[in-house]
Amino acid sequence: MNKNRRFLKRDVDAANQANQLLLPLDAKRVNVETLSKARIVIIADPIEQLHGKVEVRKERASHERAKTFYRVYFNGEPVGRYDSQGPVAYRELRPLYLHGVRFKLSDGQTVTVWSRTVTVIERWESKQREDNSKYWFPHTKAFVSDTATMRLDRKIDWATANKLRRGDQVTIEYPFQWVKGRLTNGVLSFGPERPNGNEWRQYPIDPVPAACWDDFLDGLEGKFLHELLPHRTHVIARKQEEQSEKTQKLSARQEGVKRVIRSAMFKGAGCEQVVLGRNVLFIVKREKRTPLYVVDNAGVGRVYVFKTEKYARDFASGAISRTQAIKDGAFRLVHAGKWESRLARVLQAG
Repeated sequence: MNKNRRFLKRDVDAANQANQLLLPLDAKRVNVETLSKARIVIIADPIEQLHGKVEVRKERASHERAKTFYRVYFNGEPVGRYDSQGPVAYRELRPLYLHGVRFKLSDGQTVTVWSRTVTVIERWESKQREDNSKYWFPHTKAFVSDTATMRLDRKIDWATANKLRRGDQVTIEYPFQWVKGRLTNGVLSFGPERPNGNEWRQYPIDPVPAACWDDFLDGLEGKFLHELLPHRTHVIARKQEEQSEKTQKLSARQEGVKRVIRSAMFKGAGCEQVVLGRNVLFIVKREKRTPLYVVDNAGVGRVYVFKTEKYARDFASGAISRTQAIKDGAFRLVHAGKWESRLARVLQAG
């Protein structure tokens, strides 16, 4: 008895160990052993009991000389032609009643397991032998299966699945983490460079915009697979909100600049304006006299007048500070009172 118990414990321990899976999307083939912070995956919802009826019907093809064939139906819906080489004998399909279970795991995966595996032929393909003779090759599929493969290549069969209840521990999962230069959870893997084109077909989410890629990677670290889609949605929404705020601020600043141009420069008559950051440089051309250069911005502050264009441009772009400009004798006046009239007199007399 003790010997049998020892062998049973060995088998149970082996079944509970995660299989070693080489990541299918990682060119460097990161091994699950390199991951950390494993979390137990449990059955999150009540298990749904399923029932199925498989039957076969003899039918004739549409053209006259065609032979009869056997079509398989599952719960009244056609699923393919009978596979004589499959796991279920023809005599069992008159009809065959199946039981199944479907449950959702805490990592977001839905698993379905049936009491039997039944295969059908989807289509036939003509192939050629080495002697140039042809033969027909069947493409088969299992529309119900007594085994389901979960993430990290863990498998669960009908005998086990039929005994599970809500809250039972089923497998393990890992959060996204950086391993050998890639962000992976043992199932999906993202590199530092954003995937392009058809590469996105390998992922269960729509492409992440290039402007959001760095934020997407930064926020994904430490999250689990079921959080992938909500995280993508959050990152894109936040980026769009930031862009909207920047646009609104820029529009407000541009309106302020227009107000300064309209009020300070006499409707802009005879003036060329250049926007340099937050400041606007006005080139005031005067008949038979050298131009003057006015620097202003949309904020509350002072208007500066310079006699040389280079100095004015350096000041407007921030290369020369306000303190230095004042020390160098730049004329300035505050946006207060009838400052437009005072500025006009300075420009006429300067």
